[in-house]
Amino acid sequence: MRKIKLIYIVGTGHSGSTLLDLIIGSSPEVFSVGELYFYSVYRNKEQPDEVQRTFICTCKKAFDECSFWRDINQKGDFKIKLRFSKKEVIKVMLYVLLPFLTPKPVNSFDDTHILLEEIYRKARQVKPELVYILDSSKSFVRLFYLLQIPDIEVYPILLVRDGRGVINSRLRMGQKMGFFSATLQWVLNSLIAKRLIKHNPRAIHISYNLFCQQPGEYIRMLNQKLNIHISEEAFIEDVAKTEYHNIDGNIIKFKGITEIRCDERWKEELSFFKRFMATILLYPFNTLLVKRDSLRK
Repeated sequence: MRKIKLIYIVGTGHSGSTLLDLIIGSSPEVFSVGELYFYSVYRNKEQPDEVQRTFICTCKKAFDECSFWRDINQKGDFKIKLRFSKKEVIKVMLYVLLPFLTPKPVNSFDDTHILLEEIYRKARQVKPELVYILDSSKSFVRLFYLLQIPDIEVYPILLVRDGRGVINSRLRMGQKMGFFSATLQWVLNSLIAKRLIKHNPRAIHISYNLFCQQPGEYIRMLNQKLNIHISEEAFIEDVAKTEYHNIDGNIIKFKGITEIRCDERWKEELSFFKRFMATILLYPFNTLLVKRDSLRK
């Protein structure tokens, strides 16, 4: 059995992962499945958080009526882990930060590899030139365990957006966390993910803010590093023509892409105090993670 090549977008929610997912997924060599760690949630129609899901595939059919996922579901009852315990998260964080002092967490993963094999088999019918499956789950803990599976060849993409934009988006969406909790979570997620991929020769680091300024340059980089073919001039049109079967993600997966524009509503929507505090607290991290990436080191 050949190794499954998996492009994995890692980072924090509200960072533009659905946008990047759709653009990369427009390549004939890439089949995007969206946030695959929600697979069991969609299959069992669960509501694990405050988001009320309707369980609709990007093809606009109900998940259990979508021909793509229905065929895969019939192959078996695949269990995909959505939540990791605080103990598991802390173990991974400590190992990533202090690998010489911390035992490596044991890979007690789920049915991801078997599910990916079925997805690959089915996706080849949609895209005969298929090379990669694309998963935009973003969890660094999930990435840590995926990197331990010998039959999966992971190509991590770290996507980082200005922390002030992420914080504002999370507060605007009414997520149950305060300003300082959202700030700390963005810092930890971004730094751990950055450290996790630091010595990985396949890894790519993309700044959402810089990507929005010059998407053509980043598409050229992705084409070169992954040996795929995303159109530099007509990627928006190609996204509209591509067949997607994504799980979860931003609502733009239904609306499509009409333009690439950096969302900077935080400048108007955050109060002066929160803008000031976020700017001061996040300055060194934004400098390290948002103003520098694989294209602009």
